[in-house]
This record gives sequence, C-alpha cells and structure tokens, in this order.
Amino acid sequence: MQNEDLKEKIHDLERKTESQSLKYEEILLQLESLKTQQKQHRVLPSSTENSSLINNHQSPLSTMVDSQTSTRDDSAPIHSRQRLTNSNDKLARIVVAKYSYEPLRFSPNDHPEIELPLKLGEYYIIYGNIDEDGFYDGRNLEGRYGLIPSNFIELVKYPNDIPENSKHNIQKLIGNIFPIDERTSHHRDQMFSSDSDSFNMNSSILNPTVRTPTNSNSSDMTISDLSYGKNIPHPINLHIEKFLNNSVLIAWDPPLSNVQIFGYQIMLDHKLYTTIHSNERTRVLIENINFNEKYHRISIRTMTQLGLSRDQQCTLLLTNSKDLSYTPKDLRIDRINQTSAVVSWWPASNDIIHKLFVNDKEVQTIKPGIYRFKLTNLSPNTIHKVTIKAKPSIATSIQQQLIASIEFRTTSFGIYE
Repeated sequence: MQNEDLKEKIHDLERKTESQSLKYEEILLQLESLKTQQKQHRVLPSSTENSSLINNHQSPLSTMVDSQTSTRDDSAPIHSRQRLTNSNDKLARIVVAKYSYEPLRFSPNDHPEIELPLKLGEYYIIYGNIDEDGFYDGRNLEGRYGLIPSNFIELVKYPNDIPENSKHNIQKLIGNIFPIDERTSHHRDQMFSSDSDSFNMNSSILNPTVRTPTNSNSSDMTISDLSYGKNIPHPINLHIEKFLNNSVLIAWDPPLSNVQIFGYQIMLDHKLYTTIHSNERTRVLIENINFNEKYHRISIRTMTQLGLSRDQQCTLLLTNSKDLSYTPKDLRIDRINQTSAVVSWWPASNDIIHKLFVNDKEVQTIKPGIYRFKLTNLSPNTIHKVTIKAKPSIATSIQQQLIASIEFRTTSFGIYE
C-alpha cells in the first residue's frame, strides 16, 4: 500500500514538473513578444537622473548584497538558459554596474519588467552586441535574464581580479572564460587558501621569527601576517560621533588609495543597513538600535570594481552600556594540519593593538587592522592553546574582559582537517 502511495506521489510530481516547464516556455514566449514590441520604442534611462537619485541619501537605494550571501534566483526559464548559454557563451562579457537602477520604478519604457535591476558595484554578464536602442541582453549572477542599459555599466578590464566568490558564480553560469593572467599566476604559488578566501603571505609587516616557548616539547614557531590577496582598500578611522536615544551617529575616513570607489556598505550585526555613494559624506545615523541587547557590531565595506572590502577590516563593537568592548570575538582555528593552523578573530575595533599568545607564552604584538594569522612549525598531534589579548590605548577597568582563548589539536602525519 505504501509503495502505491509513493508511486502516486512520484507521478504527481512528474505532472507538476511538466506543467511548470510549459509555464516556463510560455513566459519565454511572452518575453520575446514584449522585446519585439518594444524594440522600436525603447529609450535608455538617464544615468544623470539615476546618479542624482543615488546621491540623495533620503531616497531609497537598491540593496546591494555580496553575492556570497545572496540567494540564487531560479526564476529564469530553464530552456532559455540552456539555449542562451550554448549559443552565446563565446560572446559573453563581464560588466560592473556604475549605478543602482530599479526599472519598475524609474524606467522610461512601457515594459520595465523586461529590464534587469542593477545594483551598484555588482557584476553582470552581457551577451552579443548592443542593440540600436542602447541595451544589452544580459543576466545577473543569480541567473536571471533581462535587458541591461549600456549607460549604467562598464566593462571589467581585468576579469581575473574579480573576487573568487563572484568568479565562481560566473563560471557556474557560463563556464570558464577567465584567461590566464600572468599578474595573478605569478603570486598564486605564494597564496594560502582558507574557506574559499585567498590570503597573501607578507612577512614584511611583522618579523616572521618569534620567541620560542620555553616548553621543551614545543618546536620553534614562525608567524606570517596574512592579508587578503585582492588587497581591496578598506575605510579607516571608524568611530562614534554621538550617541542618541536608540541611535548612534558613526563616521569614517575613505581608504588611503587611488582605487576608484563606487560607495560604501554599512553593516549592522552582519546585515546590510544602508548603502551610500562615494561622493556623500562618510557618516551615517544608525537608528532603532536596542541597547538592552548584549552588543552590536558595525562594519563598513568599500565597494570597488574589484569587489568589496572585508568587514573585519573596518569594524566597531557596541555594548549595552554604550561603551566600547575590547574583547576579541569569534576566535577560531582553521586549516589545521600536522604543523600549522590559521587563527582568526573579529577585533572590537580596528585601532586596537593585540598580543598573541601560544601555549600561554607571548609570541608577538599585532598591529591594528590585522585579524588573521598563520601559525607554523607546530608540534604534530599536540594540543595547543591560542590566546588573543586586546591592548586598548586608553585605560580600562580591572573587571573588563580583554582576552579570548581557544584550544586545538594538530593532526598526526597523513591526516588533515
């Protein structure tokens, strides 16, 4: 009896699948019909008007979310994807949005639904040549198809500099179109991969040779600073200008770099709070904060053609007492093997010095802005204790916690974690 019920459910799902496929085909035909009707009447939206909209902080901005955290959109017709991928992959190019654009609100055309929404700083794929109205056929990295206005995008000159997570999404959609780049391949052998992020070994920042713990069972230890390989410039001097009732006014300074900046993402508790354009004042009022909660984290991301800077590079921790907390958070160990491991943490602020201890022995003073290190020459199959201690520049109370610790065991030879 159960077997018959199972067969019936399978048949029912097959019927629903077939029905859904027919609906996809119908949507595709409607889309092609609308494109044909509009071909003689489309006009490009004004990039000047759209730019002024973005510059107005009170106007709603299109939400830009890192593609690493965004959900995939499977609304595009499956058959359309297959045909377009097979026929036009060789003509595919990668572009980046210069503006945020919501066709349903701001398109001058009669059928804005066939245009693709754009988000400032995000990557898109365009196919073929521009049409006589100034539009490209394209899709976003979630797989959705639509028309893209040419005056809102610019071609990515160096595809190999695209962040790895975005590059991975592009490769899933249209295959590997990234040429071998001698600039990046030259450094590839020196890069260490952790959780799909690349880190460049840079021993010039800190002295790689450190004091050896007096424990006779411990081997000599070396430490190298690990910074993200893409080197996207991050904002600096994030600070609080004023506390208000359930609100806080924050400010920061632009990165010390000549890289073109599209804007900034303001993150509250690891979620996007708002986005501002690069020519706006670098200060934001964050409202409706519940200071009765234990703590809140604020981070600022730089948006560039190469992608987003990392949240840990410009971050601040608020406590329920409206005082800054200095305790390192989310201390973790990754890439453990026989003789090495990577330690990382979230700093309470980017102007704090930290001290690194291994097995209760002070190893090194870590300058502000560094939050990830690789430990090497550890003893195999041994429990090690790592401690990060914050050293704020101002005096703190004796009761205030400044230390975070974690223990881990290195693997035996032939075993990796």
